[in-house]
Amino acid sequence: MAEFNEENREDGVFGGVNFEGNTEQAKSETVFTKVEAEKLPTKPSLWSKIRSFLFQEIDLTAPIKVELTPYQQKIEDEINEFLHQEISFKGFWNLVTK
Repeated sequence: MAEFNEENREDGVFGGVNFEGNTEQAKSETVFTKVEAEKLPTKPSLWSKIRSFLFQEIDLTAPIKVELTPYQQKIEDEINEFLHQEISFKGFWNLVTK
């Protein structure tokens, strides 16, 4: 087997790999380039999904907006009306004695 530095081309490895040489035969071969890890297509694992959820950026100064359906709004209005009603001692006594 030849050492990598002795020849410019090594046959039988993925159709030929070039090492630091520009011969006429090597120019017709595919040149492999380094690919950044961020650019590789990968399927996200369960742990990476959990980690991205737990460590996401959160804007604590953003306003919170709650939207209710009409039915939920009706129930919320009834609860507020019940909680904020005027209570007098006479009304309380009537409620207890009945």
